Amino acid sequence: MNLGGLNQDVWAMIVAYTTPPDTRRLARTCHAAYAIAMPRILSEVELKLFIPKLRFSERRDCLTLGAAAATASFPTPQQITEQRITGFYACVLADAPRRCAYLRVLTPHGSAFDSPTYANGSQVGWEWSRAAPMADVLRHATCLRELHLNNMELVLRTQPALGTALAALPALDVLSFANPRQDALRWLAHAQSAPRTHDDSVYDSDRAALADALCAGGSFASRLETLCLSPASLAHAVLAAGAVFPSVRVLKLEEYAEALPHYKEALPPFTRAFPGVRRLRLVGYFCAKADVDAAWPELDVLTVKGRADVPVACRVRRLEIVRVRNQADVEELKRRTMPEEVVQVERE
Repeated sequence: MNLGGLNQDVWAMIVAYTTPPDTRRLARTCHAAYAIAMPRILSEVELKLFIPKLRFSERRDCLTLGAAAATASFPTPQQITEQRITGFYACVLADAPRRCAYLRVLTPHGSAFDSPTYANGSQVGWEWSRAAPMADVLRHATCLRELHLNNMELVLRTQPALGTALAALPALDVLSFANPRQDALRWLAHAQSAPRTHDDSVYDSDRAALADALCAGGSFASRLETLCLSPASLAHAVLAAGAVFPSVRVLKLEEYAEALPHYKEALPPFTRAFPGVRRLRLVGYFCAKADVDAAWPELDVLTVKGRADVPVACRVRRLEIVRVRNQADVEELKRRTMPEEVVQVERE
C-alpha cells in the first residue's frame, strides 16, 4: 500500500486509534502523516531520565573500554535526556502558540532536569537550569488538562518562574504529585484553575506542613471531586489542619501499615472533611480501633484492597474486595455494610 496516497480523512482516522508513541513512529512514514499526527504526538508528553537498553555486545564493550572510552562511545543517560528535552523545546517553541496548545497531558520527572556540575574535573553537585524553558512551554499550554509532577521539589525550588507558569495554567483539571514537599505545592495557593482530581503520593516528608500547603490552595478545595492520598496518614494531617472538601465524591486512601506500624491510628471522622463522598477506596489501610463516627449515610462503592478489617459502618451498594486473604474480615465487613452487590477480585 502506498501510504503517501492516503487522504487526510483516512490518516485522521488511523491516528485517532493509535497511542502517541505509535503515532510518532507513524509520522516518520511520510509528510502527510506527520502533519496529521503532530497534535496527537504532543497531546501526551512525559519527560523523564532516559536509560537506553544496551545490547549484550555494547555492555561488554563498556566493561572492556574503560570508563573514559566507554563514556565517549556511549553517552550517559543525562546526556541523552538533555538531547531529547532540548529537541522537545526546539520543536514546540518553534511554533509555540499552536504546538504548545496541543498539550493535554504532561508528566515531568525531576530526574529529567538534573544536570551535574563540575569543579576541577570532578562532579560537585547538580543544577536544574534545564527546566527553565519549560516555563515558556507552560505559558502557551492553554489546553493542558492533566499535570503529573513527579519528584519536582528541587526543580520548583530553584526555578521559581516554573511555579509561576504552573499557577497560570487556565484549564487544569487533573493534578497529581509524587513525593512533593512544600515548594512543589506552594504554587497551588495562586492557581488560576481549580483541578477536580488530585493525587498525592508522599514517601517521606513533613505531613503536617504538606497538609497546610495543600489546604492553602485557594478555590482548590471547593471544586475538588476526586482525592487520592498516599500514605493515608496524610489524610489525618489534612483533617488536623481543619480542611473541608465539600465537593469530593471519590476518596482514595493508600497505606501499607505493615511497613509503617506507627501510623496505625483510628480512622478519623472523615464525614466532617469529606461530607459528600460516594466512592471510598482503601488500599492496605489498617486502624487500631474502629470509629463508627466515620460512617457516611450510604456509599455507592466501597473498595478494599489487601485487607478488609477497616472501620466502615454504613450501608454500601457495591462492595469490591481486591486480593483479601482473610475471609473472616470480609464476612465481618459484609455484616457491617450490608452491600447489595459484592465483587471479589484476585488481580487488578
